[in-house]
Amino acid sequence: MKFRLVTLDLTDTVFRFKRPPFIVYKEAAERRGLMDVSSEALKRGFFTSWKAMNRDRPNFGDDSKHWWIDLVYKTFKEAKVQDDQRQVNVSH
Repeated sequence: MKFRLVTLDLTDTVFRFKRPPFIVYKEAAERRGLMDVSSEALKRGFFTSWKAMNRDRPNFGDDSKHWWIDLVYKTFKEAKVQDDQRQVNVSH
């Protein structure tokens, strides 16, 4: 068997996040005027979306940048942030 690609999961082994991603998302949303976003809702939304994205598009899919943009969008959708609020781009 010939290996063509080897991937490694470095999170929580080689490096750790300084703050959980959902907190970073909340801070980004607040900087863009979304003040009523719940940390707990974002936390649930992040983990639900992360699990689904890893199942549907493992190893960050074909394009890691778009994988992460989709994850952020789905996190806010799962957190029940209203569509008009999500129009503010928090993925950059």
